[in-house]
Amino acid sequence: AQHDLTKDDAFGEFDLVLCRNVLIYFNSDLQEIVLRTINKSMCIGSFLAIGSKESIRWCREYYCFHEESLEEKIYRKINERRSHL
Repeated sequence: AQHDLTKDDAFGEFDLVLCRNVLIYFNSDLQEIVLRTINKSMCIGSFLAIGSKESIRWCREYYCFHEESLEEKIYRKINERRSHL
């Protein structure tokens, strides 16, 4: 199946999402959309890995994650996105 991270809604519930060196090609608005979709597609306790030059610290979805490895850019989902964020 094809899935467009920039346009399509959440796609399943994943325990691991590898999104390495993808976000750097998007502007901040599009990064926010993609990260929201990824977050909605992940289970609590699942892992997200992004590229070494990427960051999610600035986005609203960041507060749903715990940094497991800052050096490797691996995050664990710890809660759902709050509606007021």
